[in-house]
Amino acid sequence: MTTYICQRLDEYTERGNKWALKVSHTTGAMTPLGFHRTRKACVTVARLLAGRQGKVEVRNKPARITAWRIEA
Repeated sequence: MTTYICQRLDEYTERGNKWALKVSHTTGAMTPLGFHRTRKACVTVARLLAGRQGKVEVRNKPARITAWRIEA
């Protein structure tokens, strides 16, 4: 079963977003789905994607997003 995770970021993104939405698979892999400005928006999208059987988890511990950035 997949788990949708809303993770607080330690700094704002270039567009002013503070929350990251990602999905955790049963294999242990993590897939980033996007960024949101507010916790409420992130949780709402996660609940819609999870449906009735999915699980939504909110992590307030700040995380850095340097691993997701691609330098051009």
